[in-house]
Amino acid sequence: MRTSFNKAPLPVIGYILTLVGFISLGSFTAALAFGSNLAVILGVAMLVSYALAAGCFMLRARQIAAADPTDPVVLGLDPIRGDIDRRTAERYLARYRSQDAAVSDPGTGAREAGVTPRLADAA
Repeated sequence: MRTSFNKAPLPVIGYILTLVGFISLGSFTAALAFGSNLAVILGVAMLVSYALAAGCFMLRARQIAAADPTDPVVLGLDPIRGDIDRRTAERYLARYRSQDAAVSDPGTGAREAGVTPRLADAA
């Protein structure tokens, strides 16, 4: 149970519950304005959804605080970006940034590895 609960996208669930809370707030306000008996139910639904959303974000903050700093996945609170996988950044750096750039010699056209061009050489 604990491992399946840890895999739940808590920021997304909290965000959705916040949106449900806003919908309940609008419906609650309209029900109060019209004098409907549903106002109590909508008010309770609003409070519950906001409380659960806050709980989701607080639980995620606790997970972030308890996370191992050497873990390959960095947990985040952003529901759009999600968690950051350090292995992806390492794969990118290994694939695209591991070799020094090769630079052409303007006089001979030969390429030398690891040489940074200067503006004076280009003129």
